[in-house]
Amino acid sequence: MQIKVLKQRVVSYLVDCNGDFGGNQSQNIGKVNKSLYVLIIFDLNCEMRRDEYSSYLKEDEDWKVTADVKRSLERLGHEVGLLGVYNDLSPFLECLRERKPDVIFNLSEAFNGERDFEPHMASLFELFSLRYTGASPEALRLCK
Repeated sequence: MQIKVLKQRVVSYLVDCNGDFGGNQSQNIGKVNKSLYVLIIFDLNCEMRRDEYSSYLKEDEDWKVTADVKRSLERLGHEVGLLGVYNDLSPFLECLRERKPDVIFNLSEAFNGERDFEPHMASLFELFSLRYTGASPEALRLCK
């Protein structure tokens, strides 16, 4: 996906969390009212420590979307955290204890490799009253 299109999508996702940009949104791409802490949550296909992500972001084609979203959010002036999810929610809970994100950029489509669990990730965000991008748990269940 081209960075420009991705950037426009990121801006549209963040408008609700960051307040109204005012005026023509296309003229304001790249301008934010305040910097947000955005936690990108994405799928892992095996257990992995957070300190191992950087090499995969640079080298692994499967991580391209995550890397592009991260780069676009940073260009917009936001602070970005990354959290890969495989089969354990402890790292997610640890992230929340360390610092609650202003918004979660939800790239997760599975848990433990099971795509049927995709709606449960959005439900988890709602249980913790977290703002997140993407469809609601109900909408994700209907798509299954």
